[in-house]
Amino acid sequence: MDGSRATEVLEGISAASGPDHDLADLLAKVTAACRDVLEVDATGIMVNSRSGRLQLLAASSHDAAELELHQSQIDEGPCVGAARDDASIAVWGEDGLRGKWPEFGPAMIDAGFLSVHSAPLRWDASTLGAMALFRHDPTPFDEGEDELANAFAELVARLVVGVDAGDDIDIEQLTERALNSRIVVEQAKGVLMQAEGVSSGEAYRVLMRRAADAGSTLTVAAREVLDGATS
Repeated sequence: MDGSRATEVLEGISAASGPDHDLADLLAKVTAACRDVLEVDATGIMVNSRSGRLQLLAASSHDAAELELHQSQIDEGPCVGAARDDASIAVWGEDGLRGKWPEFGPAMIDAGFLSVHSAPLRWDASTLGAMALFRHDPTPFDEGEDELANAFAELVARLVVGVDAGDDIDIEQLTERALNSRIVVEQAKGVLMQAEGVSSGEAYRVLMRRAADAGSTLTVAAREVLDGATS
């Protein structure tokens, strides 16, 4: 792990945020940065919803999205635990995963992941949700990686809340707004899956490539796909 590179990435994403920032796009950059800087194989971000359960906000891959959704359904797993206890969780190895989560552990192993680190998304005295970082190999995070994972989680919380948030913010309203930000991306993925016969993961990569090629954001690329489908 390159500490200077990590600082540069964190500062770059933070600098790109503003009152009208594209949350879906910045979260995609966060998950990509976690892959590159922390050498993780997948990242999932979940936030609290009005239903009382965590809901998927962003994921770096289809496998990560499926694991995060499974956590919400069974109310068990790294994000559930980190958000509930407001504390980081690190588990690795088949025995550790099965012992920690009788239902989620085997599902995670079946998906090919043998190590996970999850950090709560904190804002003042509130916990907005949690972020999980998965690895295929059973390698735990060292102290420096743990600190950096928490720094990424803090950045995600700031992005969800928004840079213009005042003292009297409605956390529930903010997390609902964040969840709504991914609707257009999911709709565009559905259009691409049907039109091009690709998987959900490939549809997401297509959107990311289109945004990068056009120098735009993920949400803009998604809206262009939807506009094209209705024209």
